[in-house]
Amino acid sequence: MVLDVDDVGASMTFATVTITRTARPVPPREIAPDDPWGTASPVRPATPVDGAGDPAAEPRF
Repeated sequence: MVLDVDDVGASMTFATVTITRTARPVPPREIAPDDPWGTASPVRPATPVDGAGDPAAEPRF
């Protein structure tokens, strides 16, 4: 059996697109909101937390 397949799923060959641009009602913020993950800490801890850096503490598989 030989199949000649052009599309799998919905075909976009004859699709039409309309692009519209809308104005935002509020100007965008210049500064991101207070986010604890937004910036890195200036000081790195001397040792990893919870022994994450000790490979001997990991179980063997």
